[in-house]
Amino acid sequence: MSVYPSFLKKIPSVHALLSHLTIKFPEIDPLYLTGYIQRRVDELRTHPDKYEIDKQDKKTFESFFAKELALSFGRLISGSLTTVINASGVVLHTNLGRAPLYKGILPKLERV
Repeated sequence: MSVYPSFLKKIPSVHALLSHLTIKFPEIDPLYLTGYIQRRVDELRTHPDKYEIDKQDKKTFESFFAKELALSFGRLISGSLTTVINASGVVLHTNLGRAPLYKGILPKLERV
């Protein structure tokens, strides 16, 4: 009797996944892609239920996982910064000398 879980046989090789990602991201150094793939495969080994690996055959799962890797890597390299519009504005200009004064206040200011 084998204690080797059956889902481990379905995990694609890093080399196979690397060939998928290098086609999708030719500008990225394969060394970085390999590191990313290895981390994701380790995650897959520890949490196989997250990907429902038992419900698919090996070839189907490899295709699914390669697409999922490409999508997640694409999100990673695109970054999280987005363009925003600062519409908070300024209520009163900081140069108070330009703010108009009420004419009735002038006599009171002269006494000071």
